[in-house]
Amino acid sequence: MKILGIFLICIYSVCGQDTYKGLVVDKVTKQPIPFVNIGVQGKRTGTVSDEKGLFYLYLDETKIQSTDIVQFSSLGYQTIEMSVSNARYILREHSKIEMRSENIILNEAVVSSTLLVPIIKPVGYRSTDNNNFGYWKDNKALGGELATRIEVNNQKRKLSSLEFEILENLSDSLLLRVNVYDIGDNDGGPNQNLNKSNKNILYTLKKHEVIVKIDLEPYNILVNSSFYISLELVKRYNNKPVGLVLAAADKNDEHIKRANNKPIGLGMTIPEKSKGTYRRYASQGKWIKVSNINMAFYLETKQLVSKDKAKKIEDKQKKDREKRRIVSGFTIFKGEVIPNVNIYNSRTKETSFSDVNGKFQIHAKKNDVLFFTRQGYNKVSLKIGKERALNVLMQL
Repeated sequence: MKILGIFLICIYSVCGQDTYKGLVVDKVTKQPIPFVNIGVQGKRTGTVSDEKGLFYLYLDETKIQSTDIVQFSSLGYQTIEMSVSNARYILREHSKIEMRSENIILNEAVVSSTLLVPIIKPVGYRSTDNNNFGYWKDNKALGGELATRIEVNNQKRKLSSLEFEILENLSDSLLLRVNVYDIGDNDGGPNQNLNKSNKNILYTLKKHEVIVKIDLEPYNILVNSSFYISLELVKRYNNKPVGLVLAAADKNDEHIKRANNKPIGLGMTIPEKSKGTYRRYASQGKWIKVSNINMAFYLETKQLVSKDKAKKIEDKQKKDREKRRIVSGFTIFKGEVIPNVNIYNSRTKETSFSDVNGKFQIHAKKNDVLFFTRQGYNKVSLKIGKERALNVLMQL
């Protein structure tokens, strides 16, 4: 089996560390600011404030200098920077950080003299096996991120949704944030955040979820060239160590680099436009390229095209759907139908849900494996044979 360990959040010894408790608030309203990124620039020392604006920052004297810069940043607010020595003094004496709101810059509207309509244009990557993956591990370093470059043509589009696959999640619940970044001049990884809505894109990941799809429509994120999209760990809801594994895209001829017998990255010959995956260990940390493999981040985007072109695309998509085999049935528990069961095809990555009557439909062919999941029930897997109708018995 080919294993790719893309991302590792390190646990640091508490020896030589000072722990500072603080509160981040709006300078005018004095209201707490949740989920602020706080950390030492370019280091592996950082955290994220909680829902009440509270945070704990660990400053290790053996790993940082008094002249290093502590940075506070949040969507909709001006970034604050101060030296480590000043941060120690302020957090020891006052423990309150006040942030000023910044002027809101809205994404511009698209205006055209031609009658245009939106069409869905998928971009990104999907996985067809579980051989490559990225992961968060252990219980420190909130604000750690995995980011993959998404290649698109130079035509304006709106991001509609993000989809990714969970291979393993040891935690009951984790809070994730989606970030979208532009590409810097030298393409050294993610650059400026493209989310101008001033609203965090947050998702609470529950245990046993397999395919996650996050609605990006409310944030009105527009791109007109290639970009980076990332997932960031901002909160864990218990004291259990984090063990979150996400699917990465499939490549061949990989060569795994190892240190202390632990996989840390990957090197291989790749197409020029496949830019791979970057990570940073904690808030405000340095972006580092760790692999030429892309995370399996799959997005639906909307582009404006003429009505004629849109009709041609829709007709082709309809014909493709009609050619595909459909499997249908009911999800049942103790003789009663169960609604809202998630059905997932591990080959195609298609997802569906059973309706209020427990009925489901999903495209599948012989030998496909379907997974049935719902909170409070055990995951059920079924390998499809020749049948087109089947009932699935769920278990608590």
